[in-house]
Amino acid sequence: MIISLKDSFKLFGISIVCFCAVFVCTFFLNYYIDIVPLKNSISDELMPLYKAQLATAKMTCGITGGFLSIIAGIMLIFYIKLYIDNHCKAIGIFKAMGYSNIKIAKSFTLFGLSVLVGCGLGFALGWAFMPLIYKTLTIEGLPNIHPTFNISLLFLLVFAPAIIFTLIAFLYAAHSLKIPA
Repeated sequence: MIISLKDSFKLFGISIVCFCAVFVCTFFLNYYIDIVPLKNSISDELMPLYKAQLATAKMTCGITGGFLSIIAGIMLIFYIKLYIDNHCKAIGIFKAMGYSNIKIAKSFTLFGLSVLVGCGLGFALGWAFMPLIYKTLTIEGLPNIHPTFNISLLFLLVFAPAIIFTLIAFLYAAHSLKIPA
C-alpha cells in the first residue's frame, strides 16, 4: 500500500483527534488515581469539594475520551473506505497478481500507526502539563497532590487504542475488500 502526501494529511487528522483525547485524559485520569487514596484524610466539610473533584475528573475523561474516540473511529473507517475507493484499480492489480484480501488488508494496519503517534504525543504532552493542571485542580484545604506515574495509564491511553484501532483498520479493510468494486 502506498500512502501519498494527501493520504498522510488524512492520517494526521486522526493523530490530532487522538492527541486531544489522550492529552486531556492523561492528566484527569492520573489526577483521579492520585486523589482517590486521600478520601480518608479529607474532613467532612471538604468532602463535597473532594467528591466534586472526582466527578469532574470522571466526567471530563468520559466525555472527552469517549466522544473523541468515537470521532477517531468514524474518521478511520471513512478514510479507509475513501482510500479503497480511490485506489481500487491498484488494489485490483494486487489481487490479479495473487495477493489475498487478507494480505492487502494487513497493509491497512499502517492506519493504526497514526493513532499510536497521536496517543503517544498526547500522553507525553499531558505529562508535561500535569504539574500545572494539578496546581489548578487542587482546592485549598485539600492536601497537596503530586503526579505519580501510572504504567497502566500508559498502556490504557497509548498502546490499547493503537492496538484497537489497528484491528479496526484491518478488519474493516478485510471486510471492504470482499465487496466487488
